[in-house]
Amino acid sequence: MTLLRQGPAESFPTRTRVAFDGLDDLEEEEEPPEASGTVPKDRSLIPRPVGSGFQTLENLYEKHRGTKEIPELEEEELEELHVLLKDEIQRCPSISSVAWAAKAIEDLELEDDDVFEVIAEKVTAQVDELSPQETLDIVLSFGAIYYNDDDLLETLVGAVRRQMKFFTNAEVVRLANAMSRLGGLDDTKHVGMFFEMRKRVNMPLIDKAIRERLRAEATYPKPTEDMKQLISKVRLPENSRVKKQFKAKMAKQLTLMKYTSEAEAAKQEEIDPELVKDGPSMKDIIDASP
Repeated sequence: MTLLRQGPAESFPTRTRVAFDGLDDLEEEEEPPEASGTVPKDRSLIPRPVGSGFQTLENLYEKHRGTKEIPELEEEELEELHVLLKDEIQRCPSISSVAWAAKAIEDLELEDDDVFEVIAEKVTAQVDELSPQETLDIVLSFGAIYYNDDDLLETLVGAVRRQMKFFTNAEVVRLANAMSRLGGLDDTKHVGMFFEMRKRVNMPLIDKAIRERLRAEATYPKPTEDMKQLISKVRLPENSRVKKQFKAKMAKQLTLMKYTSEAEAAKQEEIDPELVKDGPSMKDIIDASP
């Protein structure tokens, strides 16, 4: 240890210095910090101007609109874009910009679970600020990736019902399909929205889905014990976003799916054998023709 001592003409405080025995000690003292995140260190440390994620997305989208080609990004470029967008969307005050980002990301096939989770949080918090066009864009974008989140679904159902009169019939059909992908027909909670849609447009497949769901719910209002036991054996990561919903809903869903498949099988058995009996062959028809 080296000490700096006070001289007659100088006045320095006494300080201690770290003494290294050799290069090994120096290397041990200067261990590099652990890398964090998925973006490579040399890229993540490059300063980016505020909004560069949105700007990159806009450039890609404009190019896509002209060429109709899906952009091909290197893995590192895509990861960096997702990191930038996640950060910028969290801090973005405009829900219109967030809705546009959701549409652009889905159109360009650049989906990322973490980015869409941030978008879902923003939409849930600022849903009253959405215009009908922005609601349409959000529903179609999340429906395209079969996003499953009860809070978002509840939020979007309310928005669609409030703005129903502003949508064209063609848009109502697209909304119905997207909302079913979001889980709108997983139970009977939101069938009221679909009944409102049916007043505008005839949708036989939606009608069939509603009837089957109502019939199944009436038959099995609660999940069966065997389905509960089956789901209890499933192990999901602790940080899984869908873990809570999976545990709460999947036993019921499997019960209803089992009922639906059994009902469909029963229908097949009830078909009149005369209707499925083999008819004359093409050769017989030709031979019998004059």
